[in-house]
Amino acid sequence: YQDNGNKGFNLLYDSQEEAHSAIEAYKSATLPEGAEVIGESISLTPQPQISLVVEDQTTGYVVAMVGGRGTKEGNLTLNRATDTVRQPGSTFKIVSTYAPALDTAGMTLADVQVDGPFNYDSGRPVSNWYSSGYRGICSMRDGIRDSLNIVTVKFLTQAMNIYRNSALPRLLTVWKKTARYFLTLPSPLPSAALQTASKISN
Repeated sequence: YQDNGNKGFNLLYDSQEEAHSAIEAYKSATLPEGAEVIGESISLTPQPQISLVVEDQTTGYVVAMVGGRGTKEGNLTLNRATDTVRQPGSTFKIVSTYAPALDTAGMTLADVQVDGPFNYDSGRPVSNWYSSGYRGICSMRDGIRDSLNIVTVKFLTQAMNIYRNSALPRLLTVWKKTARYFLTLPSPLPSAALQTASKISN
């Protein structure tokens, strides 16, 4: 149908009405004349999807969980908060670098690093998430707020010896395997695929 009919057919629509109109157009184009539709099931999924878990930090109790957008229309449907994995991305910077630096390395949010050209031991350059340029002197607070890659790597390198002895990575068992990769540091910082619920429960 996409090749021989509507070149823009991609299953992405701005409204339910537009989706249903496309369904009818698809049926008209693909069903032979006089064909009878015996049964039909239509399921529309809002995009983008989301999962969310809210924890009471004083007790550790989960007080809210969202497994996806839209109205629940069936039993045993996918719960994205418990049944799927996602990249935690830059949230791992807090666990791998900033929490140990503040907790065991004697650093403060006012400590600074220079956001400038920097390479791993292998010679591979560290790049920030933004396209180009550097910000110069940045505090740890800046690095956390703006998720600065180079600043994070420099803080991790500075705190490496103390970080190796920190109990924090051992306590956060869900991060253990990835934390071991962080300690090798000529390689680029990896990311781990983790479930939303796992990230807060561990």
